Amino acid sequence: MFKTLKSKIIAIAITTFAIITVVFTGYAYVFEINTNPLILDYYSRYIEVLKDEINKDVVKIENNSKDLALIGSLFYKTDKSVGLTKEVIKKIFDNYPDSLGGGIWFEPYVIDKAQKRFCFYAFRDKDGKVVIDESFNSEQYNYLNQGWYKQIVSQIKEQKNIVAWSLPYYENQGSNTLMITAGSGIYDDKGNLIGISTVDWQISSIEEQIKDMKFVLKISPQSSFSSGKYIKNHFALLANLEDDYIIVSTDPYLDNKSLIGKKIKNIPWYTKTLIKDIYVTYQNKIYVPYVKNFDNGMVLIFFIPRNEMFYSLIYSLKIMLSILLFLGFLLSILLYLSLNKYIMEPINILTGIAKKIGKGEDVKIKIEEPEEFAQLASTFDKMTTDIKIITKERGKIDSELSIAKSIQSSSLPNVFPPFPDKKEFDIYASMAPAKEVGGDFYDFYFIDEKDNFMFLIADVSGKGVPAALFMMTAKTLINNMAQVGYSPKELIQIINKKMCENNKQGFFVTMLSGIVNIKTGNLTLVNCGHNQPLIKRKDGDYEYMQLDANAPLGILDDTDFSVYETQLNKGDIIFTYTDGITEAMNNDEEMYGEERLLESLNSIKDEGNIKEIISKVKQNLKLYTDSAPQSDDITMLGFKYEGCETQNADIKVYDDLAVIENYKPFYSWLHNIMDEWNINEELSNTIDMCSEELFANITFYAYPENRGNIKVTVKNINNEITLIFEDTGIAYNPLEKPDPDITLPPMERPLGGLGIFMVKNMAKNVNYERLENKNILTLVFDK
Repeated sequence: MFKTLKSKIIAIAITTFAIITVVFTGYAYVFEINTNPLILDYYSRYIEVLKDEINKDVVKIENNSKDLALIGSLFYKTDKSVGLTKEVIKKIFDNYPDSLGGGIWFEPYVIDKAQKRFCFYAFRDKDGKVVIDESFNSEQYNYLNQGWYKQIVSQIKEQKNIVAWSLPYYENQGSNTLMITAGSGIYDDKGNLIGISTVDWQISSIEEQIKDMKFVLKISPQSSFSSGKYIKNHFALLANLEDDYIIVSTDPYLDNKSLIGKKIKNIPWYTKTLIKDIYVTYQNKIYVPYVKNFDNGMVLIFFIPRNEMFYSLIYSLKIMLSILLFLGFLLSILLYLSLNKYIMEPINILTGIAKKIGKGEDVKIKIEEPEEFAQLASTFDKMTTDIKIITKERGKIDSELSIAKSIQSSSLPNVFPPFPDKKEFDIYASMAPAKEVGGDFYDFYFIDEKDNFMFLIADVSGKGVPAALFMMTAKTLINNMAQVGYSPKELIQIINKKMCENNKQGFFVTMLSGIVNIKTGNLTLVNCGHNQPLIKRKDGDYEYMQLDANAPLGILDDTDFSVYETQLNKGDIIFTYTDGITEAMNNDEEMYGEERLLESLNSIKDEGNIKEIISKVKQNLKLYTDSAPQSDDITMLGFKYEGCETQNADIKVYDDLAVIENYKPFYSWLHNIMDEWNINEELSNTIDMCSEELFANITFYAYPENRGNIKVTVKNINNEITLIFEDTGIAYNPLEKPDPDITLPPMERPLGGLGIFMVKNMAKNVNYERLENKNILTLVFDK
């Protein structure tokens, strides 16, 4: 039955699993379902007994006060026999041995019109004998001003025929001890209050009664057998909830004597929801709270440490776990011996043979039993032959991939600086494939003889050889189409259609392309589903540009692409990258992210050239990813505009408050510039109309609450006049406002929008961008 190795392992595993499962599951079931709730209930009933004992004492004290009130009423209504009353009081206290003392206290002039105070007071002496203390019925002791008297009288007046309790207090005239007093009212035939009776209860006796409470530790509440130990670190609180004061506290972490008579809120662990809590954490220990309410508004709360309460159960659990561990050890020895005999020995044979094969020796493997290893030996022989064949083929593949990597690398511009004679810009790029060949690529070249320079960065979907082949095709196509002379938008649309024509594999390309006139600094960008580039203005910080994402190339042949234009000034930098950077993972599988890339770029203080910037980003990325494997191609391209020193350029700047009163000075300043540059009257009027519209818009709408400046920069570069309007007001792009329908009669047209519509039609190019909390609107006119 157990001839095969598989059957032996299964038999051993099932036996081990069955033994451990049955023992542990049975024990867990008994522990969780039965024992734990029973122990909690056991201690609850245990404390209930103590509560009942204290409650009996409370009832006796209250009955004692009622009996004294009855004696006081009889004394008032009969012949007022003092001697007889004193003897009756002694007899009553003999019937209530738990009472420390007490008395009958009449209201002023009730007993004798000539005597303001009249009372009886008895107490137990050291021998437990009841003694009448005559000193209380004297002029020296004014019980009417005592706190306990006022507290009891005030409660009895509010609600008759009740037993009232005073706050705990220290009696320094009779018993010289902490006590609490219960009192009842004494009334005449008309129901008028003529006095009170009081019974004193010694607080120390209550405290001792609580402290003497011992909880026996039992291994099982269902059994009478105990561990012989007691819970030592429990503590309790006796308080009056209705009147909100503490009677007794035995908390070892508090100054309990100072708490007597204070409000319950002084107990840090007390909450109104305590009765619902199973466990409470206090002083870094876990306690089980038991809340027991009395009939007269008092409450007894016990805190029992959970670790002591369940000590016996934990002890039993340790014994059971020790048995289980011992059984597990024996079973492990048995399993080890079995596996060593039936698995390890054959494996050692195969390992030795594998080492010989690794050295190039031809070895024939012979293992006859167990049956599985005999079959494995035969398979191993065949695998050895196959490995030799595969190794030879893999060498050919590696050689071919190395050639492919070299071809791909050489197809990308890798000589820097690429145009040493061009001082107008600095450019640098790098690409690190995740595999031997990658799907990322970059390129840059002049596309005409008018100083228009194109740069691009792209990412082909997928990785490896297929993506690399598609990359080469896409790169060649883009290069060829760029030389024809299309506009940026036409160029991207034609490239997209060409990619869609023969794209049977379903590849697509995300690409960011830019065309910059290196003489004027005018930059046109098109984003085809690629990561947003970053821009750094001279003396500013890097920030992400908000270009329309558009769709990737190669998906839909009729996709419309939006174009973004901006003006580069000397020192401005454009930084582009692929998602291999932002999605790079560290050892905790956390991505590098766009925010970290932005922080890395802005931390580069000494910029140097573009190559140094990209090198520092690489270092920061490597430091973040550490030893985590590279999962995607990592490509970066940076472009820095240095300006054209040989161009015929002149720049004028106006900067003043954006108020309507400043328009005339601005108008004069602008016309003086036009005259200085010999601008013809037609273009001068056109520039004047556009400037007036934009000056008015900024004046009235940019600063609704505070005043701010308007800055206008006018550039005369080659054959173009460029005006740049800047303000720090609220963000607003006037180019997003819909064009008005000029075919409608003037009275039917909606208000607004006509001025911006006029500007867009009169200028050659109009571009808006929000950078560094500034609205920047650029207008370009042909001279």
